[in-house]
Amino acid sequence: MGKKKRIPKNQKTKLVFDEKERQDFLLGFQKRKAERKAKIKEKMERRLRAARIKQRKEKREAIKEMYLNRMGDPDLEKILKEDAKTYDLDEQIVTVTPLDPSEIAGELNLSMGTNRALSEKVDETS
Repeated sequence: MGKKKRIPKNQKTKLVFDEKERQDFLLGFQKRKAERKAKIKEKMERRLRAARIKQRKEKREAIKEMYLNRMGDPDLEKILKEDAKTYDLDEQIVTVTPLDPSEIAGELNLSMGTNRALSEKVDETS
């Protein structure tokens, strides 16, 4: 190891005290800490939102699964009637089948009701 080189007195750096830079330096700790807290808070909010979305999706899937298990898969042959009409077109084959809304709704009675023409009057007195 060699000897340290000496710096001549006229080349030494001079420190100048600047109050504004000191204030920025000291306040920087607080600002950086606040930024870290804000980032962590934002990250947690994103995670919570994602968790809520996932939970809602799982709940919807569970309800859908329960509905399908309760209702059962509809047997298409049972729903379709014998008087279906088939049309053979150029590019496709179309089958028109009359369906009863009660057959589609099943046992759960999920239908909204039957369609009525505007000219029909519903007897509300009975």
